[in-house]
Amino acid sequence: MTNTISGLGDQIQAALAATRNAQDKALAERRREKELTAAKDEARQARNAGFGG
Repeated sequence: MTNTISGLGDQIQAALAATRNAQDKALAERRREKELTAAKDEARQARNAGFGG
């Protein structure tokens, strides 16, 4: 019985680690998308400022 409970605990720990890893990857991807959007906005503003002046 103890081995089964211990094995289940190990499986839970592995699942939690995998979940954290997936969440970290998703957060990093969202951060990259936000940075890319900000860079595109800056470039658009710079182009618009050049044409308006």
